[in-house]
Amino acid sequence: MESSSQHANSGNSAYLERRGLYSASSRLPPIAEEDQRPSSPTEGLVQLVADAMQEMSAGGDGGGGGDGGGDGGLARTGKAAALLGVLQDLVAGLRKAGTQVLEMKEVLRLREEVPSQRREIQSMRDEMRRMAGKIASLERRTQEQALENRALGRALEQMREAQKQENERTREAVQAYLNIKNALLSAPPLHTV
Repeated sequence: MESSSQHANSGNSAYLERRGLYSASSRLPPIAEEDQRPSSPTEGLVQLVADAMQEMSAGGDGGGGGDGGGDGGLARTGKAAALLGVLQDLVAGLRKAGTQVLEMKEVLRLREEVPSQRREIQSMRDEMRRMAGKIASLERRTQEQALENRALGRALEQMREAQKQENERTREAVQAYLNIKNALLSAPPLHTV
């Protein structure tokens, strides 16, 4: 049991030294050549918690001694500080990871929305082009209709002028006929020999 605990302590001490969180790691036994370090921070944290709980539960027996009890209390205090540091670091890491996950989700959402927005923008541009084409066609038809209206107006004016001239000629012809008729009626009768 003691060798297993020392093995766990050595692995956790090395892990905490690498993390820069446990300045009292020199109080723990050195790592033997055949010892294996924790393969992950989570494994080291679990082992450290288990070891700390085991020693804290057995701390009542060694508390009565003089120097031995003081050393045990100091070791437990160091382990508690190390555990607190690891937990704080783990919480900070989880928060950072959570923030990164949220940022990645937002990036992915934006990436998914960008093609859709591009399609919508392209569709709006196509619709604007179609509307511009319709407006241009309507303007051309309006101009053509205006030209036709002006041509019809000129033709109607010419017809009115021609009708006016025709009426004037007809009036003059009628007046000439009436003059001739009146002249014949007012002339003296012809005498026969």
